[in-house]
Amino acid sequence: MFLRSLTETSKVAGEQLLNRDFERHFAEECKVLNAPAVTLQFPGRQGQVTREKAVVSGERRPSDVLSEGEQKVIALADFLVEALLKPPAPDIFDDPINSLDYKRMAEVVNRIAVLSDTRQVIVFTHNIWFTTELLARFERRPQDCSYYDVARDGTNIGIVSKGSHPRSDTVSNLRGRINALIQSAEKASWEVEAALIEKGYDLIWNICEVIVEQELFQGVTQRYQPSC
Repeated sequence: MFLRSLTETSKVAGEQLLNRDFERHFAEECKVLNAPAVTLQFPGRQGQVTREKAVVSGERRPSDVLSEGEQKVIALADFLVEALLKPPAPDIFDDPINSLDYKRMAEVVNRIAVLSDTRQVIVFTHNIWFTTELLARFERRPQDCSYYDVARDGTNIGIVSKGSHPRSDTVSNLRGRINALIQSAEKASWEVEAALIEKGYDLIWNICEVIVEQELFQGVTQRYQPSC
């Protein structure tokens, strides 16, 4: 009986220590992600430690008073702590910014970038804006980040190809294409030259659109590109 009591006491103490550690890290993650304040409860069921969350004011469930985006970042904070307290392994995110506004998306991007310093991170997303924001965090160290495009080719689905960026239209890229057109037009016949000039005007218009997207709207809205 004494050994059983000692074992049970040790188990309870271990669970309490784990819970306190989890709660501390959870509070830190919520702060980083700017998540609403919630309390954690660890009632335990059938010998398993479980967590229940409640909004601080009134002990109400998060789903009763918080928006979908607020619930999303709370769940993300929970996931990050779970990963933190387990042995290092790749962390996989599947469109983690669904239902999040621009400000919260930026916070998630920053957190994922920091997380990648200590472990492998894999992100699946359909969101081009989110992708470009993530890639921007690695512009000075591109060797630490790889981008892959998953596309369809006719009836073939799920073709994975390595790329550098989901969007090809940048001011620098378009400027280079315009310069190439000018050089080609100088050596072309007048019919070809006229076609190249027309194409050049299209690219100049594209540059104006890119500047509006990136500088004026700060990426809030972007044009549809079939190649993306």
